[in-house]
Amino acid sequence: MLITAQEYASMGFPEITGGNIEGCILRSEYIIGALTSGRAAKAVQSGGKPAELVKQAAGFQTYMLLCETERAERREKSGTERVSLGDYSYTSQTSENSEVQSGDCENTGLTVVHLLSAAGCLYAGVEVAE
Repeated sequence: MLITAQEYASMGFPEITGGNIEGCILRSEYIIGALTSGRAAKAVQSGGKPAELVKQAAGFQTYMLLCETERAERREKSGTERVSLGDYSYTSQTSENSEVQSGDCENTGLTVVHLLSAAGCLYAGVEVAE
């Protein structure tokens, strides 16, 4: 694993209720592994500054996945109720309030890419054929 749940919590990310943190950490590892062709895991094993940058990227990716999980749960819990009394009718919409704002996760993907790039994990060589 790139990070653990304890490392994620120690990085200072906001706590999101109802999210499966272990599952999101595993999914973030899959995503980062695919983006870096396995270079991120090697950087973490090597240690040093690149390892810290990869761990931070994994934290941001996990946070983004937890935000998506939270939004999906809110959509399931919200509902619309229509009430009619003779000619009079009204509609009420209920939704759960959440600490996660929609803007909190918007630029997280770019942050992940920048951190992985700074760690040297996004290098892609191009071969020139003569």
